[in-house]
Amino acid sequence: MAIECRERYTDYKQPYLLLLAILCCVNTLFAQSLEKDQAARERINSLNQTAKKLNSDSTAQALILGHEAYLLAVKENDKLLQAQTMLTLSEGYLYDDSYDMALQYAYDALDIFQSLKDQAGIADAYTLLGWLFYDTENPILSMDYHQKA
Repeated sequence: MAIECRERYTDYKQPYLLLLAILCCVNTLFAQSLEKDQAARERINSLNQTAKKLNSDSTAQALILGHEAYLLAVKENDKLLQAQTMLTLSEGYLYDDSYDMALQYAYDALDIFQSLKDQAGIADAYTLLGWLFYDTENPILSMDYHQKA
């Protein structure tokens, strides 16, 4: 009877050990994936911060960094970071006097912020749109967007 019980216990033990091993592997892979995602987000934020600092003085370099950040945000499929990066690019194009590009990125960012219901992002986009219309000498739209912000 004891041998029979031990054999049954051993038979049940093997699948559980296999399941435990699989769970450990999945957990390790998941942890590595989270670390990779966090590193990518930190890189995107760093690129955006540097681009913002360079926007007024070294616009070409800022736009290069902004586009790199945008490509990483798309690769990570992070809509919030994409929108934030679009605002950085829009500001760079504003300083570069490329108003069509600046407006395009600002409106695209606004659309994403609205879909995410990110009130701070919406306000930032409205503020930037206000400055874009101010620079293009459209005081009515400038005032409208600044009031919305």
